[in-house]
Amino acid sequence: MNMKVVVAVICFLFLGLFTRFYHLDQPKAVVFDEFHFFHFVTEYEKGKYFFDIHPPLGKLILWGNAKMYGLEEYVDQIEQKENEKKDIDKALISLKDEYITLQKTTNNEEILSEKKAEYERLEAQKQLKDTEVLESYDIGKSYNDSLNIWGIRSIPALFGALLVPLLFLFAWALTRNFWISVLVGVVVAFDSALITESQYVLMDSMLIFFMALGAYAAVRYVQNPTWKWWIVVSISCAFAVSIKWTGASVIAFVGVLWIWSMVSNKSWGTSLIKGLFFWLLVSFVYIASFAIHFSVLPLSGEGDAFHTPEFRKHLQNSQDYNASDIIPMSFLGRFKELNVQMGERSAGIRNEHPFASRPNDWITGGKSIYYWAGSSEQAPYGIADSLWNKTIGKFFANSQQCFVNTANFADKSIPMGYEKSTSWQQQIHLFPNPAWWTLFTATHLIALLILFSEIVYRLWCFVQKKETQIPWTPIVIAGMLGMTLANILPFVFIDRPQFLYHAFEWALFSLLLFALVLSYFMKLLPYKYLWYGIFLGLGLLSLLFFVWEMPLIYGFPFPECISDVLFKGF
Repeated sequence: MNMKVVVAVICFLFLGLFTRFYHLDQPKAVVFDEFHFFHFVTEYEKGKYFFDIHPPLGKLILWGNAKMYGLEEYVDQIEQKENEKKDIDKALISLKDEYITLQKTTNNEEILSEKKAEYERLEAQKQLKDTEVLESYDIGKSYNDSLNIWGIRSIPALFGALLVPLLFLFAWALTRNFWISVLVGVVVAFDSALITESQYVLMDSMLIFFMALGAYAAVRYVQNPTWKWWIVVSISCAFAVSIKWTGASVIAFVGVLWIWSMVSNKSWGTSLIKGLFFWLLVSFVYIASFAIHFSVLPLSGEGDAFHTPEFRKHLQNSQDYNASDIIPMSFLGRFKELNVQMGERSAGIRNEHPFASRPNDWITGGKSIYYWAGSSEQAPYGIADSLWNKTIGKFFANSQQCFVNTANFADKSIPMGYEKSTSWQQQIHLFPNPAWWTLFTATHLIALLILFSEIVYRLWCFVQKKETQIPWTPIVIAGMLGMTLANILPFVFIDRPQFLYHAFEWALFSLLLFALVLSYFMKLLPYKYLWYGIFLGLGLLSLLFFVWEMPLIYGFPFPECISDVLFKGF
């Protein structure tokens, strides 16, 4: 690997860390699907069995990371407060019964008044306990100050940051063109949706990282079929499918490249051994994640209702735990039952959702997801927040429409157009980079034309008995086109609610397909300064879109009067 590639990898790593970790502890409130996943994390800590439609590895990683940032103490506080609330509930019931009895046996208003006052005092204590520690995971509800939310969100952010240099390396492995690879890295680094999804207690940043790593390692394996790359392929695929079943699409891609390598190198025996190793490792990791899942959830919990009595007999304090007439189920039996339930429940989801979308929405960028909303009476005080409002926000603001008081800016200056205002808006949306629908859709059509022309040319060479060698670029264009289709076509036939984050894999592999198409045309039209101008323009557009939409990516305050301008941007 040459020095400029190494320097670029380091730069993209720092850029990924900055864009993913900036503002990571804000908002200190439940954001969208943290409603589910933070709850799962605390259930792991309590040991109470729960049910989810996804395999457990991603949630186990979130839990393991949270344990390093004080989760145990936090859950102890929850359980302490729960016990205190139970004691108060018992006291309230007892006091209520005593008050009713006194009403029947005495007319002493002073005693009755004392009992009523004591009841009201306990009721107030109960309400206070409800607000002291977060146990109701409603979207928008504030996290308790004792919780290190930055630390708990750090592992998804880390995987999101690592994705940036990885996609640069992936593009480099496919094209061997430095500036095309830099463009890919820039687009990934500043992609609004990838940043947003990486900043909360969610699993998708881990999923797409391992899918991308598996596909990248598979390409490197074809280029250099050593055990080193094959082990990386196997581990990555194992982790991807153990986080979400949608990670299985990368296995199909790996399989095609494995067959290609075996045929081209005529390494039948070694390749078959590697194939066996792959499936053994994937199976082991997948099954092991369920074994860990069962072992850390020994207690009866909210997931009991999804299972048979034979399954519940293993859960302490469940209704079937001590049933002598029920035969205990083996681990493999529990593993099979849970996986069947995961599939049936996933396929059976039909609830309507206001932010559900379809594949055509992902391609056109037609529907975002409203992750979080808040408001503030205090003007932005952070460096980036304040600077954005004094530059970009000032540019959009109209002095006849904006009504935000900005006397609290860090340097006490008031940007023109904000003089009359009184409140600030805060929102976070998951929305795609415009490149998703402007560049990628056209790229698929162009890729098909390239493949068609290559096939026609090879057929002509065959008829003319002219020897020719199939070049690398059309081969990987075909593979990457197949990968993009594999990550969007299945959703066309799925009726359950789908969301924009289901498009991440399609978008990333479409970006790599775009890089390959650029590489193909650069060889046909070697006007390097023209291409440099195109790369610079596309990179600047990605950066400018990111800067424009920063408030909706990171959730910092902006004048409500310019919300329409921000929303129209996507």
